[in-house]
Amino acid sequence: MKPLLVLAGIAAVVAALYFATLGQAGVQCEACVVFGGVERCQSARAATEDEARRSAVATACAPLTRGVTETLDCERKAPQSLRCEVVGGG
Repeated sequence: MKPLLVLAGIAAVVAALYFATLGQAGVQCEACVVFGGVERCQSARAATEDEARRSAVATACAPLTRGVTETLDCERKAPQSLRCEVVGGG
């Protein structure tokens, strides 16, 4: 009985994560940043365009920077390119 409850709990968590992230409409942005002479592009999806943009920029900056100061400098710069689109639930 106990293993069945654990399995049901895991399935509920997976379903909740799916519906919280992939199952709803939102905005997906791809941001390309240049920092230290290196360009990196990453995409992110969120409920709003602002959140998706910030997340894409942060994800692109992460491997290019070392430490908080460089990270903040990278994230404050305007992206080299930015493309956002509304995406539906899936």
